[in-house]
Amino acid sequence: MRIARLALLQGLGLSSLWQDFAALTLSALILFPLGVSLYRYSIDLVRVKTLVE
Repeated sequence: MRIARLALLQGLGLSSLWQDFAALTLSALILFPLGVSLYRYSIDLVRVKTLVE
């Protein structure tokens, strides 16, 4: 919201923010599942390590 407000104050308009919003959304859609899979992998790794010890 803060970025949109600053852009409007600078006279950029919402159309120039569309590309930024699309890039942020795309990166969130890519990074969130990656983070979830890494989290699950680390939990499984801890379970295996505690069973071995």
